[in-house]
Amino acid sequence: MTKVTTRRAGGGPRGGSDSPKKTGVAPTKPNANPSTKERILTVAEQLFVRYGFKGVSMRLLTRESKVNLSAVHYHFGGMEGVLRAIFERHVVSLNQERHERLDACLVDEQDPLTSVRRLIEAYILPSLRNPPSAKAPKGNFARLQAQLSVDPSPEVRRVIDGGYDEIGTRFAKMLRKIKASGELWGKLVGTIDTKEKFEANRLRLAEHEWARMKANNSLECRNCHGLTYMDTEKQKQRARRQHELAQQDGQTCIDCHKGIAHSKPQGMKEEE
Repeated sequence: MTKVTTRRAGGGPRGGSDSPKKTGVAPTKPNANPSTKERILTVAEQLFVRYGFKGVSMRLLTRESKVNLSAVHYHFGGMEGVLRAIFERHVVSLNQERHERLDACLVDEQDPLTSVRRLIEAYILPSLRNPPSAKAPKGNFARLQAQLSVDPSPEVRRVIDGGYDEIGTRFAKMLRKIKASGELWGKLVGTIDTKEKFEANRLRLAEHEWARMKANNSLECRNCHGLTYMDTEKQKQRARRQHELAQQDGQTCIDCHKGIAHSKPQGMKEEE
Protein backbone atom coordinates (compact mmCIF):
# COMPACT_ATOMS: atom_id res chain seq x y z
CA MET A 1 0.00 0.00 0.00
CA THR A 2 1.42 3.38 -1.05
CA LYS A 3 1.82 5.91 1.77
CA VAL A 4 0.33 9.30 0.94
CA THR A 5 2.17 12.30 2.36
CA THR A 6 0.15 15.47 2.83
CA ARG A 7 1.86 18.81 2.28
CA ARG A 8 1.11 22.23 3.61
CA ALA A 9 0.73 24.99 1.05
CA GLY A 10 4.13 26.50 0.42
CA GLY A 11 5.84 24.21 2.96
CA GLY A 12 7.48 20.81 3.27
CA PRO A 13 5.87 17.55 4.36
CA ARG A 14 3.67 17.86 7.45
CA GLY A 15 5.95 17.42 10.42
CA GLY A 16 8.97 17.27 8.07
CA SER A 17 12.31 19.01 8.66
CA ASP A 18 12.22 21.12 5.47
CA SER A 19 9.50 23.50 6.68
CA PRO A 20 10.62 27.12 6.14
CA LYS A 21 12.03 28.88 9.18
CA LYS A 22 10.10 31.86 10.51
CA THR A 23 12.17 35.02 10.39
CA GLY A 24 9.51 37.69 10.89
CA VAL A 25 10.02 39.03 7.36
CA ALA A 26 6.75 39.95 5.70
CA PRO A 27 6.23 38.12 2.40
CA THR A 28 6.24 40.10 -0.82
CA LYS A 29 2.76 40.75 -2.20
CA PRO A 30 1.92 38.42 -5.11
CA ASN A 31 1.29 41.29 -7.53
CA ALA A 32 4.35 43.26 -6.49
CA ASN A 33 7.41 43.04 -8.73
CA PRO A 34 10.12 45.14 -7.05
CA SER A 35 13.58 45.41 -8.54
CA THR A 36 16.34 43.29 -7.05
CA LYS A 37 17.81 46.35 -5.34
CA GLU A 38 14.49 47.40 -3.77
CA ARG A 39 13.73 43.84 -2.66
CA ILE A 40 17.09 43.60 -0.89
CA LEU A 41 16.50 46.94 0.90
CA THR A 42 12.96 46.08 1.96
CA VAL A 43 13.97 42.71 3.39
CA ALA A 44 17.14 44.10 4.99
CA GLU A 45 15.19 46.83 6.77
CA GLN A 46 12.85 44.25 8.28
CA LEU A 47 15.74 42.02 9.32
CA PHE A 48 17.71 44.89 10.88
CA VAL A 49 14.65 45.89 12.90
CA ARG A 50 14.20 42.33 14.14
CA TYR A 51 17.82 41.25 14.75
CA GLY A 52 19.91 44.42 14.79
CA PHE A 53 22.65 45.33 12.32
CA LYS A 54 25.20 42.85 13.70
CA GLY A 55 22.58 40.12 13.95
CA VAL A 56 21.98 39.93 10.20
CA SER A 57 24.42 37.87 8.22
CA MET A 58 24.92 38.10 4.47
CA ARG A 59 23.66 34.52 4.22
CA LEU A 60 20.40 35.40 5.99
CA LEU A 61 19.88 38.49 3.86
CA THR A 62 20.43 36.69 0.56
CA ARG A 63 18.19 33.80 1.58
CA GLU A 64 15.28 36.01 2.69
CA SER A 65 15.53 38.39 -0.26
CA LYS A 66 15.97 35.46 -2.67
CA VAL A 67 19.08 36.85 -4.34
CA ASN A 68 22.66 35.64 -4.63
CA LEU A 69 25.68 37.13 -2.88
CA SER A 70 26.95 38.88 -5.99
CA ALA A 71 23.71 40.89 -6.28
CA VAL A 72 24.23 42.42 -2.83
CA HIS A 73 27.85 43.25 -3.57
CA TYR A 74 26.96 44.65 -7.00
CA HIS A 75 24.34 47.07 -5.68
CA PHE A 76 25.76 47.95 -2.24
CA GLY A 77 29.29 46.63 -1.82
CA GLY A 78 28.49 45.04 1.54
CA MET A 79 26.28 45.27 4.63
CA GLU A 80 27.31 48.82 5.50
CA GLY A 81 26.32 49.88 2.00
CA VAL A 82 22.93 48.20 2.47
CA LEU A 83 22.34 50.10 5.70
CA ARG A 84 23.44 53.38 4.09
CA ALA A 85 21.03 52.86 1.19
CA ILE A 86 18.18 52.21 3.64
CA PHE A 87 18.97 55.48 5.40
CA GLU A 88 19.17 57.40 2.14
CA ARG A 89 15.82 56.00 1.08
CA HIS A 90 14.18 57.62 4.11
CA VAL A 91 16.48 60.42 5.30
CA VAL A 92 16.80 62.35 2.03
CA SER A 93 13.10 63.25 1.98
CA LEU A 94 13.04 63.84 5.76
CA ASN A 95 15.98 66.23 5.60
CA GLN A 96 14.53 68.01 2.57
CA GLU A 97 11.38 68.78 4.56
CA ARG A 98 13.52 69.89 7.51
CA HIS A 99 15.46 72.30 5.29
CA GLU A 100 12.21 73.74 3.94
CA ARG A 101 10.86 74.24 7.44
CA LEU A 102 14.14 75.86 8.58
CA ASP A 103 14.00 78.16 5.54
CA ALA A 104 10.53 79.24 6.64
CA CYS A 105 11.90 80.04 10.11
CA LEU A 106 14.39 82.44 8.53
CA VAL A 107 11.68 84.28 6.57
CA ASP A 108 9.27 84.81 9.46
CA GLU A 109 10.49 87.12 12.21
CA GLN A 110 9.40 85.89 15.64
CA ASP A 111 10.36 86.52 19.25
CA PRO A 112 13.18 84.23 20.48
CA LEU A 113 10.88 81.85 22.39
CA THR A 114 8.58 81.33 19.39
CA SER A 115 11.58 80.98 17.07
CA VAL A 116 13.12 78.24 19.23
CA ARG A 117 9.81 76.35 19.31
CA ARG A 118 9.44 76.55 15.53
CA LEU A 119 13.05 75.52 15.05
CA ILE A 120 12.60 72.40 17.18
CA GLU A 121 9.33 71.59 15.41
CA ALA A 122 11.09 71.94 12.03
CA TYR A 123 13.62 69.32 13.07
CA ILE A 124 11.37 66.87 14.91
CA LEU A 125 7.93 66.93 13.23
CA PRO A 126 8.98 65.31 9.91
CA SER A 127 10.24 62.22 11.74
CA LEU A 128 7.03 61.93 13.79
CA ARG A 129 4.87 61.34 10.74
CA ASN A 130 5.67 57.63 10.93
CA PRO A 131 6.52 56.95 14.60
CA PRO A 132 7.78 53.59 15.93
CA SER A 133 4.23 52.81 17.05
CA ALA A 134 2.95 52.91 13.46
CA LYS A 135 2.18 49.59 11.80
CA ALA A 136 4.72 48.05 9.46
CA PRO A 137 6.08 49.04 7.05
CA LYS A 138 5.50 52.73 7.98
CA GLY A 139 7.00 52.43 11.45
CA ASN A 140 9.93 50.21 10.46
CA PHE A 141 12.46 52.98 9.88
CA ALA A 142 11.61 54.74 13.14
CA ARG A 143 12.09 51.46 15.00
CA LEU A 144 15.34 50.89 13.14
CA GLN A 145 16.64 54.35 14.08
CA ALA A 146 15.73 53.81 17.73
CA GLN A 147 17.62 50.52 17.75
CA LEU A 148 20.69 51.84 15.94
CA SER A 149 20.91 54.94 18.14
CA VAL A 150 22.48 52.78 20.87
CA ASP A 151 24.59 50.63 18.53
CA PRO A 152 28.31 51.53 18.96
CA SER A 153 29.43 49.74 15.77
CA PRO A 154 31.72 51.97 13.64
CA GLU A 155 29.72 51.06 10.52
CA VAL A 156 26.47 52.18 12.13
CA ARG A 157 27.98 55.41 13.48
CA ARG A 158 29.35 56.29 10.01
CA VAL A 159 25.96 55.77 8.38
CA ILE A 160 24.06 57.77 10.99
CA ASP A 161 26.59 60.62 11.00
CA GLY A 162 26.54 60.77 7.21
CA GLY A 163 22.76 60.94 7.19
CA TYR A 164 22.35 63.71 9.75
CA ASP A 165 25.58 65.75 9.92
CA GLU A 166 24.55 68.45 7.43
CA ILE A 167 21.05 69.09 8.76
CA GLY A 168 22.21 68.75 12.37
CA THR A 169 24.95 71.35 11.89
CA ARG A 170 22.52 73.79 10.29
CA PHE A 171 20.03 73.29 13.12
CA ALA A 172 22.75 73.95 15.74
CA LYS A 173 23.88 77.14 13.98
CA MET A 174 20.35 78.55 13.75
CA LEU A 175 19.65 77.70 17.38
CA ARG A 176 22.84 79.49 18.41
CA LYS A 177 21.83 82.63 16.47
CA ILE A 178 18.46 82.70 18.20
CA LYS A 179 20.15 82.25 21.55
CA ALA A 180 22.53 85.12 20.76
CA SER A 181 19.59 87.44 20.06
CA GLY A 182 18.19 86.53 23.46
CA GLU A 183 21.41 87.77 25.09
CA LEU A 184 20.30 91.32 24.26
CA TRP A 185 17.89 90.92 27.15
CA GLY A 186 20.63 91.77 29.64
CA LYS A 187 21.12 95.15 28.01
CA LEU A 188 17.40 95.88 27.80
CA VAL A 189 16.69 95.15 31.48
CA GLY A 190 19.75 97.03 32.71
CA THR A 191 22.01 94.16 33.80
CA ILE A 192 24.80 95.16 31.40
CA ASP A 193 23.48 98.44 29.95
CA THR A 194 26.62 100.44 30.84
CA LYS A 195 30.30 99.80 30.22
CA GLU A 196 30.95 99.53 33.96
CA LYS A 197 28.19 96.95 34.46
CA PHE A 198 29.37 94.98 31.45
CA GLU A 199 32.98 94.90 32.72
CA ALA A 200 31.76 93.82 36.15
CA ASN A 201 29.92 90.84 34.58
CA ARG A 202 32.37 90.18 31.78
CA LEU A 203 34.26 87.29 33.36
CA ARG A 204 31.01 85.47 34.19
CA LEU A 205 29.74 85.98 30.64
CA ALA A 206 33.07 84.87 29.18
CA GLU A 207 33.19 81.71 31.32
CA HIS A 208 29.69 80.83 30.16
CA GLU A 209 30.76 81.26 26.52
CA TRP A 210 34.00 79.28 27.00
CA ALA A 211 32.05 76.41 28.52
CA ARG A 212 29.60 76.44 25.62
CA MET A 213 32.38 76.34 23.03
CA LYS A 214 34.22 73.62 24.94
CA ALA A 215 31.05 71.54 24.95
CA ASN A 216 30.50 71.85 21.19
CA ASN A 217 34.19 71.32 20.32
CA SER A 218 34.57 74.94 19.15
CA LEU A 219 31.98 74.48 16.41
CA GLU A 220 32.06 78.12 15.32
CA CYS A 221 35.83 77.95 14.77
CA ARG A 222 35.66 74.64 12.91
CA ASN A 223 33.07 76.00 10.47
CA CYS A 224 36.07 77.60 8.73
CA HIS A 225 39.13 75.62 9.81
CA GLY A 226 40.28 72.62 11.81
CA LEU A 227 43.52 71.12 13.11
CA THR A 228 43.42 68.23 10.65
CA TYR A 229 43.33 70.61 7.66
CA MET A 230 46.17 72.90 8.75
CA ASP A 231 49.52 72.95 6.97
CA THR A 232 51.71 73.36 10.06
CA GLU A 233 54.85 73.66 7.91
CA LYS A 234 53.68 77.13 6.88
CA GLN A 235 53.13 78.27 10.49
CA LYS A 236 55.57 79.92 12.82
CA GLN A 237 57.46 77.55 15.09
CA ARG A 238 55.49 78.37 18.26
CA ALA A 239 52.11 78.08 16.52
CA ARG A 240 53.15 74.85 14.82
CA ARG A 241 54.23 73.30 18.12
CA GLN A 242 51.05 74.38 19.93
CA HIS A 243 48.79 73.01 17.21
CA GLU A 244 50.65 69.70 17.11
CA LEU A 245 50.34 69.34 20.90
CA ALA A 246 46.67 70.30 20.80
CA GLN A 247 45.97 67.61 18.24
CA GLN A 248 47.87 64.99 20.27
CA ASP A 249 46.04 65.92 23.50
CA GLY A 250 42.59 66.16 21.89
CA GLN A 251 42.20 69.85 22.73
CA THR A 252 39.75 72.17 21.04
CA CYS A 253 40.29 75.75 19.82
CA ILE A 254 38.88 77.49 22.89
CA ASP A 255 41.31 75.66 25.19
CA CYS A 256 44.12 77.91 23.95
CA HIS A 257 42.43 80.84 22.27
CA LYS A 258 40.55 82.56 25.09
CA GLY A 259 40.90 86.30 24.56
CA ILE A 260 42.20 85.98 21.01
CA ALA A 261 39.42 88.16 19.55
CA HIS A 262 38.92 90.37 22.61
CA SER A 263 40.99 91.59 25.53
CA LYS A 264 40.88 89.18 28.45
CA PRO A 265 38.34 90.01 31.17
CA GLN A 266 39.54 91.21 34.56
CA GLY A 267 39.95 88.48 37.16
CA MET A 268 40.77 85.80 34.58
CA LYS A 269 43.23 83.22 35.95
CA GLU A 270 46.69 83.28 34.42
CA GLU A 271 46.57 79.62 33.37
CA GLU A 272 43.46 80.33 31.32
